[in-house]
Amino acid sequence: RHSSASSSSGRVRPVARKPVTPSLSLSRPIVSNATSITLPGGAKGTAGHIELGKDILPSDGGPVTIELWATVHGSDKWIRAFTFGRRADDNNKLMMAWNKQGSLNSSYLVVTVPGGTNGKTDYWTETLAPFNLNTEYHIAVTMTNDTSTGRWWVTGYKQDATTGETLKTGTFSVNSTGWSPAKLAQDICALGYSTGNDNDAYASYN
Repeated sequence: RHSSASSSSGRVRPVARKPVTPSLSLSRPIVSNATSITLPGGAKGTAGHIELGKDILPSDGGPVTIELWATVHGSDKWIRAFTFGRRADDNNKLMMAWNKQGSLNSSYLVVTVPGGTNGKTDYWTETLAPFNLNTEYHIAVTMTNDTSTGRWWVTGYKQDATTGETLKTGTFSVNSTGWSPAKLAQDICALGYSTGNDNDAYASYN
């Protein structure tokens, strides 16, 4: 299993545009085996996350699909399933939080665009919740362009990892002139990492 991205030609290709060796940012042990890795969670900078590389999404302006198979084990508020953004600020990103305020009944899939109130504008959906602890999910996020309006639509899918049944979906549009996935900051593309000050995720990835 691995993340993938779809180009405008419809062909599926690896999400990385050049060879990438994932690196682990760790200050205490994690658990891993041949098929999965479990991050221990905890305060940012004292636990661990998985870095996938930089600039790994296609830059051709075409539609994008991101997929992962993941299990959340803890309910700290705002812990991330994944993040594409900057280390230095929280104003340009795509991320999914397992929960908002410590409740797994309120997940958060968001695109943040620079500009607007407080220097940023958020576009989001909260309808992928709830997530159950210690339950594996297949999570997919698509970003597609409505050529009639020029607006990009972001859709999240939560599926049962065993049966493939779609359990929840959530869709929102990014109403920002000229925006496309190619405009996303990708200084860091990571699993379990927050560009804010939130804890690293206690979660497993296959």
